[in-house]
Amino acid sequence: ANKISYLPQYDRGFSSIGCEPCTAIPNDPNNLRSGRWGGQKLECGIHTFSEPLK
Repeated sequence: ANKISYLPQYDRGFSSIGCEPCTAIPNDPNNLRSGRWGGQKLECGIHTFSEPLK
């Protein structure tokens, strides 16, 4: 839908891919996003802006 290239991380067991420090192989097979953000439902904050975009 968004024309995003297939990532080889999927072949290594990753099911939800975000930024490098926040993405890991899921530790819960019933929750495909369990590898994101250290198991928390929070963004890491690395991709935030201190000022609004203009």
